[in-house]
Amino acid sequence: MGAVNRAILVGRLAADPQLYRTQSDRLRCTFFVVTGEAESERHRVVVWGARGERYAEKLHKGQLVYVEGRLRRYAFTARDGVRRVIVEVVAEQVLALETGGRRPQPVVDPPAPARPKGIYHAQPDFSRLFAEILDMSEDDED
Repeated sequence: MGAVNRAILVGRLAADPQLYRTQSDRLRCTFFVVTGEAESERHRVVVWGARGERYAEKLHKGQLVYVEGRLRRYAFTARDGVRRVIVEVVAEQVLALETGGRRPQPVVDPPAPARPKGIYHAQPDFSRLFAEILDMSEDDED
């Protein structure tokens, strides 16, 4: 069986994408996608070449995006001498799911109708039923 290296993210951009040229004169667009609500995680996404340049122009902070690509892991030694490991998504497809970074309005359920005052629903009395069940179980033991 072959291996699969696939990542799919849906989340909001943490900041505007950054576009720069590498030492080998390649365009690299980098941005972070935040997923989750209460326990959010930031995922580094990279897009190479002319596609990256287009995404850097069109995407902005807060925008909801769909990202599909493959995971890439690399390690390097930082200036402070500490070895660091980076995991990023090399994007093959990025779709803006909304424009302008505006959040959609939440859908709010209508409030439940209020109970009429002065009307109370009687709760069934289960104590007699439980007593009968206990009596039956005692009979079985004899």
